[in-house]
Amino acid sequence: MPKIPKAFGEILNMLLKPCEFNIDECIEKFSNLPELESTLIQVLNYNSKLNREILSLKDASFVFRC
Repeated sequence: MPKIPKAFGEILNMLLKPCEFNIDECIEKFSNLPELESTLIQVLNYNSKLNREILSLKDASFVFRC
């Protein structure tokens, strides 16, 4: 079984409480997992109805604020 990075579990725990976590800290954890980060950006762009492309998670954090 492949080893799951600690950052992945930390990200999941943060996302379970979306209005309580620090977005910058979450983005930093995603940056330690570049494949997960790029996959999330692809999903956001695929599902987005915006007239612009999301280029980074920092960019997405400004677009999708609570």
